[in-house]
Amino acid sequence: MPQTSVVFGLALCGLTVLGMVGSPEKLATAFVPMMLGIPLVFCGIVSLNPHRKRSWMWVAGTVALIGLLASSVRLVHQAYQVLDHHLVNWFALGLMWGVCGLCSAYLLLLGLDMFRQHRRRGGRRRGRSKPHTPPAETPVPPEDTAHETIRSPALLASEKKTPHSMSSSLGA
Repeated sequence: MPQTSVVFGLALCGLTVLGMVGSPEKLATAFVPMMLGIPLVFCGIVSLNPHRKRSWMWVAGTVALIGLLASSVRLVHQAYQVLDHHLVNWFALGLMWGVCGLCSAYLLLLGLDMFRQHRRRGGRRRGRSKPHTPPAETPVPPEDTAHETIRSPALLASEKKTPHSMSSSLGA
């Protein structure tokens, strides 16, 4: 998955180059794909280290999610402008569709990879050999409890212990 992160980051940077070369107007929105691509490339390179892979893949997923949300908001804004018959830069709109598509495809692949790794581990977290089961409590035998106070299992266990004398602990 780190290689996929680098490839998608470079694709977003390439989308910026396409936006700068293909449009006679130099818009600030043309740099949005590069602002997302460079952190994705960085996260991919850092996550090549197996000890850092899991945490940096989450960071890369967060960057892609921010890109997906930002491009979606921009696309909705542009859609309202089209419906109100305002002038729209169709090239910038195409760039935002590209960012939205690349970020959603990356998130889909990242989610599938994380699900596959989770299934490979058997649904357990790292470091656990078997699922956690709470300790079984010993049942208290039924007695005539109408006049007695309720005792917890910890209190019952402490009553069963015999106190040590001072002389036995000193070795005498």
